Amino acid sequence: MVCMTEADAIVVGAGPVGLWLAAELRIGGADVIVLEKRDRRSEHSRAFTLHARTLEVFAARGLAGRWLAEGQRIPSTHYAMLSSRLDLSVLDSDFPCVLFMPQVRTEELLEEHAAAVGVRILRGHEVTSVAADDDGVRVAADGPDGPREFRAGYLAGCDGRRSIVRDAAGIGYEGRSEEHTSELQS
Repeated sequence: MVCMTEADAIVVGAGPVGLWLAAELRIGGADVIVLEKRDRRSEHSRAFTLHARTLEVFAARGLAGRWLAEGQRIPSTHYAMLSSRLDLSVLDSDFPCVLFMPQVRTEELLEEHAAAVGVRILRGHEVTSVAADDDGVRVAADGPDGPREFRAGYLAGCDGRRSIVRDAAGIGYEGRSEEHTSELQS
């Protein structure tokens, strides 16, 4: 027998966007479940900076201090890996900088925030199918204890380039599959 779990909204993907969206939906009153196929957060960061606008959004929720306490403020940044730098000190912002902080730590802080506001985060749950009907969506996932089904009025795909949610909605991927790796120099 497959367990059916209901929620107002399901977010697929526990990266920064999925965790923030889930927390915002919960703050707005929705019962939210995040389904993440990885059983734990990645140990590797894909990004290392937060921009002024992100910090402004965090500040609007009273959260920026958590990032500012740990990150390193950098008053300039590059564009597209060019050698010339952009001076951010001229920005009309409380945060005229980029904040250097590995994405791994940003995800930890976002997950703590989402859990604190009541989001249910289920790791180790890989979505295997999505079906929509007049009442919402039904999502099947393979979890640590076997197959599970979820039902919600809304579904958000924050599951990256190989999104099962995007595929189920018939939305193609227009990006390229090239990879670019950068190394930090000390």
